[in-house]
Amino acid sequence: MRIHQAILGTADDLIRGLGLRGNPYQARKYFVLSLHRAGTRSTSELLAGLGIHIVHWPIRLNGWKPLQPKIAGRETDLDFVTDVLKPVINKSDGMSDVPVPVLYRPLAERYPNARFILMRRNAADWIRSVRKMIDKRPFDPYERVQYWHYFPARPERIEDLSDAELAGMCERHYAEVEAYFSQYEKTKFAQFNLEDKAAGAAVAAFVGTHVNAKMPHVTDRPKRKRWYRRNPEKNRID
Repeated sequence: MRIHQAILGTADDLIRGLGLRGNPYQARKYFVLSLHRAGTRSTSELLAGLGIHIVHWPIRLNGWKPLQPKIAGRETDLDFVTDVLKPVINKSDGMSDVPVPVLYRPLAERYPNARFILMRRNAADWIRSVRKMIDKRPFDPYERVQYWHYFPARPERIEDLSDAELAGMCERHYAEVEAYFSQYEKTKFAQFNLEDKAAGAAVAAFVGTHVNAKMPHVTDRPKRKRWYRRNPEKNRID
């Protein structure tokens, strides 16, 4: 299916579809800038169905080498975080989930042919979802990258932030991403609404497949680390 789609696409798509990426910095990459709990897994599944290998929540390299500990203590250094993720990015078609949402500047600079997707979610629903997922535990390093980007006081837990602060962060993220990509061609960035029933088809059109795709509904998996241990193929890069 992947090669079939590539044949219907551009020469760049054919190279990617055949696995002949050449210079990874010049290859077409796809980055999902949605905040975590804003349809990142569903968007990744959608793109996978379109033949695009997106790594969701990039916690390991080569299936075993942990990446999160490498950024501990340097969560606000976005260039450094991007450097840590570089081997995974260069061996895949793109990435989603934390810490990707706030790495759009270094990613856009390093991967000039990349495309960026932002899925909006109703703020109240998003707040309810992140509070349920994180609960009372401390932020992990990837989460700190996202939250500390917007909160210089560096909160340690989601309960340290009010609903109003989280709603403000949500809107600020949307506004700042949109403002940043206003300098680029419209083919570089697109945003969609998670509640829009036509979102799947719109994303497919944006990446150039033009099929009547539907956004998958991936249910919550609160014990995600256990789930990934049972399904290592979902976040491994060999």
